[in-house]
Amino acid sequence: MKKLLTLLLTLSVLCIAALAIAAEPAAAPAVSPAPAALATFLRDSVFPLISAALLGLLAIPLHWLGNKFKIDYLLQKDNAIERLAFQGISLAEEMAAKRVGDMKTLTGSEKLDVAVSHILAAMPAVSKEQAERIVEALLAQIPGVGATREAVVVRDPIVGLATPVSPVQ
Repeated sequence: MKKLLTLLLTLSVLCIAALAIAAEPAAAPAVSPAPAALATFLRDSVFPLISAALLGLLAIPLHWLGNKFKIDYLLQKDNAIERLAFQGISLAEEMAAKRVGDMKTLTGSEKLDVAVSHILAAMPAVSKEQAERIVEALLAQIPGVGATREAVVVRDPIVGLATPVSPVQ
């Protein structure tokens, strides 16, 4: 780790020195064309290479930090919860479509309960309040949720296409 920090420090000092050389003074014109050519060479050729090297080296500590704090696991968990919320919404809409025209239809709060219980059944570590917030946030992003007697239509926020979930029997 010390070698990496030393390398980063050395490269940053070189970049600062090269920037100082490449900076053209506004008041004083160049005496010979050599400084202008050197500045152009540094700006057009060397700086992009140094920037690419620094960004490549920056990926190493970022990858290490991501592994240490389990960022990839957290992102996958959030994606799984969102997918479960979407499945719960689809299930609630399908249940509502089956009851269209009956005396006992599903209300909005019952649909929310169905979606939340779907999340909690798969991931009991998630709190009920958090699951409700996730479902409500996902509902706000889905423009075409609705149930008819023929089919349940849900727009998948990840795919972005309106697809019939299942025909209502």
